[in-house]
Amino acid sequence: MNPVSIRRIATHVLTTLLLVSALGASACYSTGGFIADPSGADGGTDAVTSGSSEAGASSDHDTGAPEAGATPAPQDASSDTNPMGAPPASRDGAVAQDAGFDMDATTSVDLGGQTGSGGQSGAGSQGDAGGGPGSPSSGAGGAGGVPGTTTSTVAPYTLVFSDEFDGAALDRTKWCTRYVYGGGAALQVPDSACTGPKGTDGTLDFLNDEQERYVDYNTKNEAMHVVGGGTLSLRATKTRSDTGAPYEAAMLRSKFEFKPSDTTSYFVVARMRLPSVVGTWPALWLNGGFGTTGQTQWPPEIDIFEGALNGVEDTVNMIRMGSQVRGLQTDSQKQEITSSQSFDTNWDNYKSGSSLRGIWLTIGAVWTSKSVCYFANGTNAMCENYRWSDNAGAAGNPASLLLNLAIGGAWAGRHGIDDTMFPTSFDVDFVHVYKFTGQTAPTPLPN
Repeated sequence: MNPVSIRRIATHVLTTLLLVSALGASACYSTGGFIADPSGADGGTDAVTSGSSEAGASSDHDTGAPEAGATPAPQDASSDTNPMGAPPASRDGAVAQDAGFDMDATTSVDLGGQTGSGGQSGAGSQGDAGGGPGSPSSGAGGAGGVPGTTTSTVAPYTLVFSDEFDGAALDRTKWCTRYVYGGGAALQVPDSACTGPKGTDGTLDFLNDEQERYVDYNTKNEAMHVVGGGTLSLRATKTRSDTGAPYEAAMLRSKFEFKPSDTTSYFVVARMRLPSVVGTWPALWLNGGFGTTGQTQWPPEIDIFEGALNGVEDTVNMIRMGSQVRGLQTDSQKQEITSSQSFDTNWDNYKSGSSLRGIWLTIGAVWTSKSVCYFANGTNAMCENYRWSDNAGAAGNPASLLLNLAIGGAWAGRHGIDDTMFPTSFDVDFVHVYKFTGQTAPTPLPN
C-alpha cells in the first residue's frame, strides 16, 4: 500500500471537482515457497487493456490532502499533484469462489507477457540505488545506502532487505513512521534519515480523507508500533479529540530504497494478519522515495495489497491489488492486465472463497522494469504491464516499501466504522525483499 497503492469510491480530481478518495506471534513462517501459476498462457501477445472507463476504478494512497493549515506535500514538478485516488462510486460485492491453483515448481512466472530470459549478468550490482540497513555483519549497503544490508541468498534469489520483528522494539535503522512528504506534525522520534535532504519532508501523517493520524505514541502515550514474539503490531486507537479524525494509528516506510532495471528484478513478500474490523484499511505498497534527487514524486505507485473493509462493497474475502497508471506508466496510458485468476479486473480485487481477515496471509509481488505480478497465499492473482516512471515517462525515484493501517474515509468508512472493535491492529510476521537476475522469476518463489 503509495502513494497511494492505490490505496477505491467516486472519481479523481478533475479540474475543480474532487470526489474524495480512499485509496498495508511467531517467528518467521515458511510454507515452503510460493509456486507460480502455470495455467496462464504466455500473455506476450494477448495483453488485455483493462481499466474501466469509469473514473476511480483504481485507487491510490496519497491524494495529498493534508489537514487544514498543514503545508501540502511537496511534489516533483513532473508528477501528478494528487497521489491518492478515489474508490469507485459503487462496487460489486459478490463473493467469488477461488478457481483453484495448480502448482508446478518446474515453471517460471510469466511476468505479464515479458520474455526476459533471466540469464543476464549483473544481478549483484544493479537496481539497488538506496541500499538499506540490515544485519551489522552481513556486508555493505547498496549505492547510497547504509552499511550492513542483508545479503543472504536463497538461490537464485538474494535477500537485500528484511525484518523478522524478532526483537522487543521497532528497528528504527530500517524504518520511518510517516509518509515521504512534508506537511505533518514534527516527528515524535526525531530521525534525520527520515526527513530527506531538506530536512523538512517525511512528516506527513495522513492522506486524503482518512480519519487517522499516524503517530509513534498516541495521546495516552501508548506505543503504536508494538514488537514481541516475532511479530509487529501496527495499532489503531480511537484516542484523538478531533471529531473529524478521532483515530491514531501506525505506519512504516522503509529507509531502504530500490527499483528494478533491465538486468535486475525484485520479489517483495510479507506475512500479515489483517483486522476484521469495518472501517479499517491495511496496506502494503511501493511509493517513490527521496532517491538521488531529494524530490518527492507521485506517481508511480504499486499497491501490493490494500485491504479496505467497509462490509458492503468491500468484504472480508477481498483485497485490492494493482498499480497506479496516470500517464506513460504503460504504452496505452491505461492499466494493462495480462493474466488474472480469482480476480475482478474491473476493480482490481482478488477474491477468495473464504475470509482473508484474522488469519495469516502471505502476500507478495514480483516487480520487474516492465511488469508486476501479485501473489496471495501462492495464487498468482494478477499480472500487469507497468513501468516505474512519472506521467511523462521519466524514470521514477527508487521506491520505499510501506505498511500502514488507515482508518475511515470514503472507501473503508463508507458504511461507518465499528468503534466497538478498537483498539485493533494490523500484524506483520516478516517482510522480505529479494532480488534476482533478469525479467523472469524462477520458481518456487521464496518466502
